[in-house]
Amino acid sequence: MENPELSVVIPVHNEMENILPLSNKLLEVLQDFSSELIFVDDGSTDGTIRNIKSITNSRIILVELNKRFGQSIALARGIEIARGKYIVTIDGDLQNDPKDIPKLLELIQTNQWDLITGIRMNRQDNIIRTVPSVVANAIVRFSTRLRVKDLGCGLKVFNAELAKSLPFYGEQHRYITLIAHLKGARISETPISH
Repeated sequence: MENPELSVVIPVHNEMENILPLSNKLLEVLQDFSSELIFVDDGSTDGTIRNIKSITNSRIILVELNKRFGQSIALARGIEIARGKYIVTIDGDLQNDPKDIPKLLELIQTNQWDLITGIRMNRQDNIIRTVPSVVANAIVRFSTRLRVKDLGCGLKVFNAELAKSLPFYGEQHRYITLIAHLKGARISETPISH
């Protein structure tokens, strides 16, 4: 079987209610792309796995972790088995709109970037989440040459070579754009829906 152009890695933990709407939207948006959707279940205790297994589509892959390891390990496992030339990461909580994926993919393909990350516009998180994020982003911009506005956005598109070379463990997923920058990756960002 030929490798797909695009692998979408979706770490999930107790996202039972979101699985069907998210997978339907991803399949709709990516219907014209050669793609695979890799759901990595991070030790869910609700019906998340059952809902993923209920989807009858050969493009859906389920990876079950035997206990809760955290989002970084779930991402690492999905990226490890991804076969696409480009790897998309998207959270399973419906905070990112799959409709933004083609735009990010076009940017990475036409401009030869290694990583495109989203900037969450009109962010819907409460102040307890947004203020620390704004402060952290400002510190990174001040102390490095990385000029991105939203390090914490879960919607990213990587070229596979870069994605597979990055260390996803602990809470590293929160800083993966910075880590990629420190490895010399060419990085850009673009506004997306939140």
